[in-house]
Amino acid sequence: MQKLSLTRSPALWRRKRARRAFTLVEVVIVVALIGALMAAIVTQMGGIFGDAQEDLERAKIKTNIGGALLRFYAHMGSYPTTDEGLNALLIRPANGGDRWRGPYIKEEALTDSWRHPYQYQCPGIHNPTEYDLWSDGPVNAPKQIGNW
Repeated sequence: MQKLSLTRSPALWRRKRARRAFTLVEVVIVVALIGALMAAIVTQMGGIFGDAQEDLERAKIKTNIGGALLRFYAHMGSYPTTDEGLNALLIRPANGGDRWRGPYIKEEALTDSWRHPYQYQCPGIHNPTEYDLWSDGPVNAPKQIGNW
């Protein structure tokens, strides 16, 4: 009976070990593919988050500041003038008298997510019977985010 050798030749071991490991070229290709895939995903997610940020700003304009302006209107009988601006929600206007019940909003709520003050005009161009309230959005934004 022939005895089987449990030891293998060094050449056989090298071939088996070479088949088990990835080459540097394979690793570089996989890393490049993962990088390209991540870049595509991040690019697409940027658009989604940008839209969400606009929706959040629009909601803040209509609910937070819009609600404060509505309470001001209920007490004063009119919206603040363009000259009085949104500061009339914080500080009693000169013609306020005893009707003013403010402050109607916190000062930090009068800046948008990009730390720019909200813009206000009364009567508005888009809303001639009420007011226009808007954010210019991020720097170099193509459009304004407003209550229209």
